[in-house]
Amino acid sequence: MKKIIVSLGIVAVLFLGYKASSGLVAVLFSDTGWFSKDPQKAVNEGIAKFTEVKKMNSELNMSGTVNAPEGEKPAKTQFKLNASGRIDSSDDKQLKADIKFALDTNIDGATMLGEFLFRTLDKKMYLNLLKLDMSGADGTSLKNELTEVLNKWWSLSVSEEGSIGKIADEQKQLKDALKVAKIFSNATRDVKEDIHGVASTKYRVEVDKEGLKKFVMELARVSGNQLAPEEEIAIADGLKEVEFSGAVWIGDDDDMLHRIRGTITSRPKQGPNSSFEIDYSGWDYGEDVAIIVPEDVKDFNPLMLLPFFGTLNSVSDGGAATSEESGAAAPATPAPAAKPAPKTNK
Repeated sequence: MKKIIVSLGIVAVLFLGYKASSGLVAVLFSDTGWFSKDPQKAVNEGIAKFTEVKKMNSELNMSGTVNAPEGEKPAKTQFKLNASGRIDSSDDKQLKADIKFALDTNIDGATMLGEFLFRTLDKKMYLNLLKLDMSGADGTSLKNELTEVLNKWWSLSVSEEGSIGKIADEQKQLKDALKVAKIFSNATRDVKEDIHGVASTKYRVEVDKEGLKKFVMELARVSGNQLAPEEEIAIADGLKEVEFSGAVWIGDDDDMLHRIRGTITSRPKQGPNSSFEIDYSGWDYGEDVAIIVPEDVKDFNPLMLLPFFGTLNSVSDGGAATSEESGAAAPATPAPAAKPAPKTNK
C-alpha cells in the first residue's frame, strides 16, 4: 500500500512538473515572453519573405480624396480602385496573371466607372472591357459608340521580347527593392487575427520616410523614369507633409506578410490636401494558379477607342467644344473590323 501511495505521489509530481514546465515554456516563447521575436524584426522579415512568393491570390482596395486650394479646378477629386486576382511569376520569362480592375471616379460631380479583365499567358496579353460608364450626355454617346468593344475578349499585340518580358523583369526588380526596403518603423504587436484563413499577428507600424523615399526613387528607376536631382528634393520635401497610420499582418506559421492596411494623409501649406486609404491582402502562397486562354478572342485595334479619347477631350474642355472646335479629328470611316484570332478551347 505504501509503495502504491509513493508511486502515485511520484506520478503526481512528474505531472505537475510537466505542466509547470510547459506553462513556463509557453510564457517564455509567447508574444510577450522573453524569447518572442522583436516586432520590428518580425515585420521586416515578413515583408522580405513575402517578396519570394511566386504564386498567390491577392486583392488591393484603394480610395482617396484630393481637395484643391480654393478657386482651383477641379475642386474635389475622389476615386475608388479595386484590383483582385491571381498571379504566377515562377517563370521569369512567362508571367501568368488573371486580374480584374474596377475604377470609380468623381471629379466635381462628373462620374466615370470602368471595369476590365486582364490576362497574360503564354507570352500573350488579353483584355476584356466589361464596363465604361460616364455621367451626362457624353456618357450616353460613349456607351453607344463602344457597344462593339465591350464585353469581348481582345488580344493585344505585343512583341515576344517586349511588354510581357518587361513586366516580368520590372516585377522582379520591384520585389528585390521591396525586400531590402525599410518602409515601416516602430512596429508594436497588437492582436491575433485570421487573414483569409491564415492565423496572423497584427502589428501597428509607422512609416519610415527616409526608407520610403529610397523605395520611391527605386520605383522610378525600375519604371524607366529616372528622377532628376530637383525632383528628388521635391519628393523629400513632399514626404515631410505626409503622415501614415496603419498596420501589417504577419502569418504566425509562415512568418510572411499577409495584409497591409493604412491611411495616408497630406496637408501641405501650399497645394492640394489629400487623404488615401489602402488595404492589400495576399493568400494561397505557393499554390498552383489555373489561368486559361479566353474563348472567342479577337485582335484588338486601337482605333476602336477613338470615341473614348474624343469624349475625354470633350470632358476636359468642359463639354463646350465640339470635336471640330477642339481639333479632335473623328474618323471618316468606321474602325476596321476586328479579325478573329484562332479559337482556343477553354
